Amino acid sequence: LRLLPDEPRVRLLAAQIALARLEFDRALELIEGQTSREAHATRGRALWYAGDVERAADDLEALLADPEVRDPWASEVVKLARRGSGRQPFAMSGGLLAVSEMPPAGRASLVVPVEINGEPALGMIATQVPEAVIDASNGAEPSWISLRFGERVEVRDVPALAKDLSGISRQLGAPVRVLLGMHLLRHLNLTFDLPGQQFVVRSFEPPPPPQATTVKVDYLRGGGMLVRSALGSDARAPVASLLVDTG
Repeated sequence: LRLLPDEPRVRLLAAQIALARLEFDRALELIEGQTSREAHATRGRALWYAGDVERAADDLEALLADPEVRDPWASEVVKLARRGSGRQPFAMSGGLLAVSEMPPAGRASLVVPVEINGEPALGMIATQVPEAVIDASNGAEPSWISLRFGERVEVRDVPALAKDLSGISRQLGAPVRVLLGMHLLRHLNLTFDLPGQQFVVRSFEPPPPPQATTVKVDYLRGGGMLVRSALGSDARAPVASLLVDTG
């Protein structure tokens, strides 16, 4: 950027990096005025994750107008965004925190009791997917839903895509009705404690634990969780980005 401050490809790459770091205003600033498909994809995602629902829909529709673009995420999010005019995504109410017991399920213990629109259900923590996903095996469609955790904290206007989750339910031996994707998880200020089998949701950002190592986290196109690491402990070991896949 210092050497080629006006080069569109450089600014686009910098915007994609800013999006991975959740620096949404920076990403939008870098590609202001750009109209390529990559710019529309990056700007649409930055606006969506920043909560600017209507402008996100405009950019994602411009992206999908290109006949060569195949972006299933954008196609589903546009439908949600057009239905979500005037909504305030992820509005939280109730107590300061809610603690839920995580029942063991199959080989995974990342299953959480939750209420979906007032009905009890099970959700699965899914750091590998960008959005919440509701089970479509009974005909559900992408929609805005309400989630309640531990009967204490409610999160309203949660955008949720729809997908048949019956295969996951069979694999885990538990009726999973929703995947809790990263867009939602980032708003929950959560802790999941595997040894204690507890899932804690907060309406405030907690301080870091006193005895812990902080690992920098990035997000794949603003969605799935990534950590930077190396494939081995040797100084010459190849460096890699690792997808955190709780599914």
